[in-house]
Amino acid sequence: MKRKTKPAKIIKNHCHTLDTDIRVMVSALLLKYDKRINPNLIKSYVVECQRGRAHCKENVITVPRWAHTRGKGYFKYYVAHELSHIISWRKYRNDAHDKHFYEVFKRLCPEDTQFHELGYKKRSGVSFGVKGELEKALIFKYGENYTYYKK
Repeated sequence: MKRKTKPAKIIKNHCHTLDTDIRVMVSALLLKYDKRINPNLIKSYVVECQRGRAHCKENVITVPRWAHTRGKGYFKYYVAHELSHIISWRKYRNDAHDKHFYEVFKRLCPEDTQFHELGYKKRSGVSFGVKGELEKALIFKYGENYTYYKK
């Protein structure tokens, strides 16, 4: 049986759709954060790799394709996380996960998706006041069978 379309073309079309999703999400998040920041200045790409990055000096964010498969909330968190790096770099010339990053992140990321940060950077997130339930983040990260014991 012959295929009608090539797999590379399907992936390219899929990534183009995700690139559009990211651009729309970046615009919405920046509108919520600060209307003066032009979303067209920030380039965004979907990449086939393990993790995304924020290239702060170039105003470019990359989001791995797998982040989209984990749900819309996680995808929104991931874009907000990378975008927070860009904004904290522009404001404070610092791209680390520190106080300034989390100031921007808490304003930028919707509260209902902030708990994902606790699954990624638990100690930093908790110490800088990221909202969300740690147990919910760990269950999302490790699966339904994960049991979290409080001390």
